[in-house]
Amino acid sequence: MGNVNTDNVLSCCDYRKMTEIWLAASLEAHAFIPGAFWENNADEMRSVYLPRAENYAYVDDGTVTGFISLRDCHVEALFVMPSHQNRGVGRMLLDKAKSLCARLTLAVYSENRSAVDFYMHNGFTVVEERTDHLTGHPEKIMMWTARERKCSE
Repeated sequence: MGNVNTDNVLSCCDYRKMTEIWLAASLEAHAFIPGAFWENNADEMRSVYLPRAENYAYVDDGTVTGFISLRDCHVEALFVMPSHQNRGVGRMLLDKAKSLCARLTLAVYSENRSAVDFYMHNGFTVVEERTDHLTGHPEKIMMWTARERKCSE
């Protein structure tokens, strides 16, 4: 894998590849939800959700390996190919979103502990807990706010 750096984060609209990443990562990270749920929603992800968002992809050697989708500073999706996880790609994508927004919000399944921990490690806090209306599973609403810089920084 090439160096993980901000030069690899590009505006993207390769919805087919992004949907492939979303499906593979969702099946792995959300094993508590039947796989058919994700498979049945792949077309809608590709044709509805991704086109209505501002998307940025992490590109490694010409291949999209992860992406983040934003809508009004809400992280609609952040997914990295399972084979490229734990290499800094997700953090780089999140840093891109942080550079665009002074405040970010997102929803994450409570049962996806690795994702909850990832977001908390990256400065997000839980502001609400609720039940996802599509799956019936509990989710956390999380928020990140840019801290004000002091003149000495």
